[in-house]
Amino acid sequence: MFKDARARRAWSLYFLKAEAVLSPLSAGVRRELIADLKAHVADILANEPLAGDELARLNAALERVGNPKEFLAPLVVDAVFKAPPTFGGLGMTLRTLSLYAERGTTYFLRAFGLFLVAAAGFCLSLASLNSLFRPQSAGLFQLGGDELQLRVLGLGTTGGHQLLEPWMAALLILIGIALIVFAVRRARHMLLELIAQAA
Repeated sequence: MFKDARARRAWSLYFLKAEAVLSPLSAGVRRELIADLKAHVADILANEPLAGDELARLNAALERVGNPKEFLAPLVVDAVFKAPPTFGGLGMTLRTLSLYAERGTTYFLRAFGLFLVAAAGFCLSLASLNSLFRPQSAGLFQLGGDELQLRVLGLGTTGGHQLLEPWMAALLILIGIALIVFAVRRARHMLLELIAQAA
């Protein structure tokens, strides 16, 4: 839609903020309201004379629409303001990390590190859970000497000595879930930081 990267970031951040405001609502209602809001902003950009480059025109259109919290308030009334904002789904998480990473190298490393923490938690939980159901093919195996092998799905080779006892697998599942929850909470904090800086 936009050629200017700054305009694309401003567009994404505005609608990420709108999604955060609408987060207490169901996903279907949220999608419908966001789609209506995007159509409204696109209509302003297409039909009203706005001067300047893409970013200036977009900022003028967004300013005309207003702050999402104020603009959406009549539509969602008590649902938005009585319930604390919750973090949206996977798509919202990935867009938040993407916008956060675009701010520079340090921010990119933080977002990438958070992604790695979530991925490690997922793999750890999945391998441990599979080791409970398929102890011969999934889990952590000692193949000989100092060689260890982590088999996440347990679909491939067999052999070696299973190192994960059932109690250890259950503990590692909990640790993996804790890593995922930590990553989601940090991503929510990043979203709130982006929104605060855009306000």
